[in-house]
Order: sequence, then C-alpha cells, then structure tokens
Amino acid sequence: MLKYTVNHWESFRNPKIAFTIGFMQMTGGISTELCCMVYLASINNTIDTVIKFIALGNIAKVDDFYAGALSGDYVLKGKVYMEITNHRKDFSDSNNEKKRTWV
Repeated sequence: MLKYTVNHWESFRNPKIAFTIGFMQMTGGISTELCCMVYLASINNTIDTVIKFIALGNIAKVDDFYAGALSGDYVLKGKVYMEITNHRKDFSDSNNEKKRTWV
C-alpha cells in the first residue's frame, strides 16, 4: 500500500491519507508480532508456550472468518484488475522528461 501510494499518487483523492492508513497497518502488524514474541518468550513451561502460540495463531485468523461470511457478490471478494501506469524505466536517470513526485 505504501509503495503503491507513492508511485500512483494521482489515483487517490487524498494520497496522504492512503499512505497514513498503510503506515498504520504496517506499524500495527509489526508491533503485534513484537508483543507476541515478548509474551511467548516470557513463558517458562514448554507446553504452555506451544498452547499459547496456537491460541494466538487462531486469534489472528478471526478476520478470515469475517471475510468468509461475506456474500459472494460483495465487492471486496471480486477480482481486481489494475492497470500498470508507471514503469520503472520511466524514472531512469537518462529520461528527464518525467520527474518523480513524492507524497
């Protein structure tokens, strides 16, 4: 999301908000993983560590249950086709016609 927002800023009405949402999602995922590792490392008993690891893994699948409960014609369940509009070769140093604009 972050890279797409930076490369295709013209596709958004407000690219700063899209970038911020992607950044919050990335930060939340990393902090959740770190908290999970610290919690599991603090357990002394091996069997408790395995049981709690499995429990935390099942909690992480809750969003899959919600997505599975959506109806078949829901817009988020359909296939998305995105047209590639920016190419890496367009931003090479030898091509000075296009300038990269950062958000």
